[in-house]
Amino acid sequence: MEVEGYKKTFAMDQGVILSNDQNFQAMYGAPLTDPKRSGICTGLSMIWLARTMTFPDDNAKKREAALNEAAFIWGGRTQDQHLALGDPGGSMDSFFHHAYGEPLRAYSLVISPKSTVEVDVSTLAGAAANFAPHVKDKGTYRLWNIGLKTAGGSAGHMVASYASGGKMGFFRHLYFFDPNLGEYKIDTGDTAKFVEAWLKAYDNTFLGVLWLASFEVEYG
Repeated sequence: MEVEGYKKTFAMDQGVILSNDQNFQAMYGAPLTDPKRSGICTGLSMIWLARTMTFPDDNAKKREAALNEAAFIWGGRTQDQHLALGDPGGSMDSFFHHAYGEPLRAYSLVISPKSTVEVDVSTLAGAAANFAPHVKDKGTYRLWNIGLKTAGGSAGHMVASYASGGKMGFFRHLYFFDPNLGEYKIDTGDTAKFVEAWLKAYDNTFLGVLWLASFEVEYG
């Protein structure tokens, strides 16, 4: 899958993902048919974001290597922990704190107070325009959650982003990581355009986009 009009700084190697899944099976005693093996987007996104916060000057090659090595296995553990917590219902903010609060502690991170945002996705262009301002502020580290309509029902997917400060306030970029795609580096001025193209990629690949929400993280 690609985001039309944008080039990746690195792409995720699906072969690496599948081979690491064998490690998860051995470590946690879960067969490959276990529902927990349906994805490790939560752990990978948290790892990418935590490492970006710790080593902001690393290049794309180093960030990619960190995902494809030992940290990848910990990503699987985070996914197990997250899914075991389940969905308590209620608001999106309540869900985020319940489902992601504990897994984030492993990376010394917490959800920033009053940072949850959810936008209407009835039109993808409108969703992108309303969502972009929340993720492109200088020094913003965020985890996003997109809801997808599939043949088997609804499914959530997590991605991550970081908005750089640039130089003297100029040349600012949004660094975006999607475990299904890889990493992108875009001008912050193109954030809404990129988000719309990304939403369209999922809308075209699945049966529709059901929700788009996000929360900011900080050290805690």
